[in-house]
Amino acid sequence: KQFHSFFQVVRCLTRSSHLFTLITVPPIIPNHIRDSLIKYSDYYIQINKIAKGYKDFTGSLTILK
Repeated sequence: KQFHSFFQVVRCLTRSSHLFTLITVPPIIPNHIRDSLIKYSDYYIQINKIAKGYKDFTGSLTILK
């Protein structure tokens, strides 16, 4: 219950202040937490690594929401 309230407050403060909030979480979080984060997020981005051998590009972003 506090988890949902916390994210609602963070979202409200962020939008009213013209700021953005970046929250990083490990990829092994449980699905119910991941689903809650997606619900309360404007954007949900996954950061991916790319194999070695690339000189100018070492990762990619996948927009999940």
